[in-house]
Amino acid sequence: MAMRTARLATSSRVVALLFGVLAAWLAPVAPARSSEPDEGERSEGAGISWALLPIVGYSPETSFSGGAKFRDSDLFGWGAVFDLQARYAVEQQQYAEVGLEDPHVFGSRFSLASDVVWDSDPAKEFFGLGNDSRGPDSSSSHLFQNASARVALGVWLLPELHYSFAVAVRQVELGVPRPNGDAVEATKDAFPDLVGVDGGQVRSLRLELVYDDAPEALRPIDGWHAGGFVEEVGPTLDNDFNYTFYSAEVARRVSLFRDWLVVAGRFRAQYVEGVPDEIPFWAEPSLGGADSLRGFFPDRFIGRGSALANAELRVKVAAFAFFDWWDVTIDAVGFGDFGRVYLAEEAFSKQVVKDWKSSWGGGVRFFLSSGLVARVDLGFSDEESALTYLRFGQMF
Repeated sequence: MAMRTARLATSSRVVALLFGVLAAWLAPVAPARSSEPDEGERSEGAGISWALLPIVGYSPETSFSGGAKFRDSDLFGWGAVFDLQARYAVEQQQYAEVGLEDPHVFGSRFSLASDVVWDSDPAKEFFGLGNDSRGPDSSSSHLFQNASARVALGVWLLPELHYSFAVAVRQVELGVPRPNGDAVEATKDAFPDLVGVDGGQVRSLRLELVYDDAPEALRPIDGWHAGGFVEEVGPTLDNDFNYTFYSAEVARRVSLFRDWLVVAGRFRAQYVEGVPDEIPFWAEPSLGGADSLRGFFPDRFIGRGSALANAELRVKVAAFAFFDWWDVTIDAVGFGDFGRVYLAEEAFSKQVVKDWKSSWGGGVRFFLSSGLVARVDLGFSDEESALTYLRFGQMF
């Protein structure tokens, strides 16, 4: 009976998702945005729509890494955006991603996006579950391989408001870690009852709503950004697991001196709902890494829920034309990150403002008029020093 009830509940959620999609597509919508960018959305004088950049980095986790990033923001003159990225590290971590997005299909109010991602780490560190302070040493490690594919259909309800429906599949494999100098136990041996320790497959349906005052701006300097999504994973889709993931965030950008000095902040909350033994640990909200607490290792903290606050001071230090190819803008950034995870609803209600972790640091942002944004961050915390991240796209 319990299993039947769970399946009915999951089916109801899926039906609700589908009705939400139908309602959005039938609702009155604003006219499509012009294919010509507004003033400030793209730098003037851009000569070519594509860019190819090398990736060179270092971090204690990966050692030295290298690769390349290619982006064309007007593929074949269609207005579609094509991304291709690959990198490889001395410690044998691998990452590859290819993506194609058309924000206004044939100049319409509809959008289409798809991407494929491959991620592999021969000895990914696991620090346990919860908001503990056992770092910087990990509890165990494991071979981690992740392959995913996604297709998303969207509609512009307003010029600043975008609604999308996505279907995705993800395959995760965990195994014995590659031997290294650290005598760390394999995660499967150290935590044999950990949900998802053998990997698994996830098929999901996702609804997302995003509002942004400047959705196509390369370097937004003011305005609001807010959004959230609901992702459903259940037996209806023939999954190995059964849960619903919720995420919501709000961000504000304020220009203090024209476009030369900008203060930006973000708050994000995430929660995964479901029976504990049907939620894999690698699908739970996590903090640590390039997009959250930049002074901690990736996925340093994992729990059923998370709260995160980020603040940045962005200062424009240079703006110039690179031959006749691109207009380039460079920002220097100082940041502070604050957050924590929660293992259960009770912990959230009782410890919502207690024991928040913090990190700080600085970085550089490179904006190319081809539509490519590269960010380099150097993060510090009580556990780690000078964690270096090179990523593409604004964090918020």
